[in-house]
Amino acid sequence: MTCPVPKLWILLGIMFLAALALACGRPQEVAAPAPSAKPAAAPTAAPVPAPAPGATPAAAPTAPAAPAAPQGPQPLVPGGPVFYRQEFESSPAGQFLRDYDFRKWPLWTKASYGGELRGAGGGASLTPMLSFLTTQAISRMTVAGMLLLLDEGVCSMIGRDADFSTCNGQYSRSSDVAIVPGLIVKWEQPDPLTFNLTVRKGALWPAVAPMTRTDREVTAEDIAWFLDITKKEGIIRDNLALAQSFTAVDRYTVRVKMSAPQAEFIHNLTNLSMGTFPKECYDEKGCLGGKQISPAPFLLKESVAQQRTVYEKNPEFWMKGLPYLDRIVALAITDTGAQKAALSTGQIDMVGFQGVGEAALLTKQTPGARMQTEAILQGTQSLEPKYTGPFADVRVRRAMAMAMDHKTIWSAAEGFNWFPTITPRHLFGPVGPNAPYAFQISLENQVSEWYKFNPAKAKALLAEAGYANGFKTEMTTSTCSGANYDMLLVLQANWLKYLNVDASMKCIDAAAYTVALNGNKWGDGILYVRQQSLTLCGCVDLAMARMVTGATVNFQKMSDPVIDDFFNKQRGELDPAKRVKILWDYEQYEMNQVYVWRMAWTWGVMVKNGWEINCAGHELAYCGPTNGPGWLSMMDPATYPKNR
Repeated sequence: MTCPVPKLWILLGIMFLAALALACGRPQEVAAPAPSAKPAAAPTAAPVPAPAPGATPAAAPTAPAAPAAPQGPQPLVPGGPVFYRQEFESSPAGQFLRDYDFRKWPLWTKASYGGELRGAGGGASLTPMLSFLTTQAISRMTVAGMLLLLDEGVCSMIGRDADFSTCNGQYSRSSDVAIVPGLIVKWEQPDPLTFNLTVRKGALWPAVAPMTRTDREVTAEDIAWFLDITKKEGIIRDNLALAQSFTAVDRYTVRVKMSAPQAEFIHNLTNLSMGTFPKECYDEKGCLGGKQISPAPFLLKESVAQQRTVYEKNPEFWMKGLPYLDRIVALAITDTGAQKAALSTGQIDMVGFQGVGEAALLTKQTPGARMQTEAILQGTQSLEPKYTGPFADVRVRRAMAMAMDHKTIWSAAEGFNWFPTITPRHLFGPVGPNAPYAFQISLENQVSEWYKFNPAKAKALLAEAGYANGFKTEMTTSTCSGANYDMLLVLQANWLKYLNVDASMKCIDAAAYTVALNGNKWGDGILYVRQQSLTLCGCVDLAMARMVTGATVNFQKMSDPVIDDFFNKQRGELDPAKRVKILWDYEQYEMNQVYVWRMAWTWGVMVKNGWEINCAGHELAYCGPTNGPGWLSMMDPATYPKNR
């Protein structure tokens, strides 16, 4: 919802962001303690003292002394959750990330220009992206001029603003999320209530009607107007709620005045719904959702609903030397079997999976294909109910959580899952190839009692709420095949078997799903949600706003003054440690109230044809057709099909 951002998944209009992997040079392993009966709000453990020194050794050789007892799990950041590394390392996901570390792929050294990247899906990219103003779409980085970018991975954009023709052969910062200049090249904060944003010189609006200006340069006046209209009418206006005014001080400077301090203000500008558009397009009926006028790397050439969308290289893109490709094509192939066949025959260049075994088999069947982890396929998977009927009762929500057999559910995706957070992962500790995976919540040690699988207690709790015989409801999803859908089927069977709750499945295409989500139009049942950008791009305010009273993105229309208080406190807390403590307490509170059913935090797998290169490692600048900066993709001229 981006930010955050997803992060392939593989719904092209709702997917996002890049490859993460396990690192070398890890810190010392620590052992996980025995599961506790009831986790504390922010579990910690005191360091285990080293043994007392032994007696003076004899002169003769002796066996090596036993190592000191390992230190118990500790928070990665003060106030945050502990990390149970042993649990992670022994999981199927941990093994997979070791086997398919993106850094095993060779780095490119010289840019290759030209070619066409093809992908497949049935997402909002074929509508094309709906309105930039009124719907979120993490897939806009290819077709929108972004204010700021996020980056981490191979051949980082950091420091290469003037020359993208070569790769320095290094990885970008791998333990934090780096903000990279976009249309905003510099930001300063002279005082807690003022931000000065410097606009890039020379960025041009595309020469597409109704843009009839003689001078098409993007100016501070354009950016100030865009921020102001986004605050007034935008789907993510909650991110800008504390901004009082946006003023063009001169041609290239926007001054933002705040009503109160906001810790995430600059980070919020990286949200993938912050793709700029001009006032001329806003004023013309139908322009925002159709023409997609933006100073972007690619411009919309053709869009045929449920058939294809074609984007062509913008020769005036402000990042000189980008994009590498001439064209990106998104084909409407929604059936997973047809997608695999299209990959094997070279009709498309990539296919996303949740199933590791299925991806490995396809890799063997497709000459030259490679398989790798993709953060774009990651995300917090949850089920969000409307708070009407049975779901208004916390006992019902808790009973349904206790009837979720997570390990069995996860087996549908080959065990490649963890229990998810609902706030962005980077807040709880370092992330990236050289750092622990701070987003993990231990199913054994850190979840609330309501997520401890206990069908008998769940049945009793449901009866106490007045639903001893169960009830009927509906689950709406756009994930209608693959491992994610299989997990939903297992969950559906859990609820029917243990609670007699009959949750019928309603599958709709991704474009209709986006409209249903943003318009709060999925009836009185349950919506399956994959919140990639919440876990990836770190927009904490937007992630929490989904549960804040009156927030635009509060699609469930819930209201809880305790959560409102958590939100307001963290938004204005400038001390990182105190802020993390607030966020972890919020995680624990939500798990106790069970406002959403947390199903999985999944890693995905991508299978790519061998001629698609330079996409093995941009953590938060994913390479892929319409799902992120496809402008970072390159085609290998030695293996690229001659008949394209």
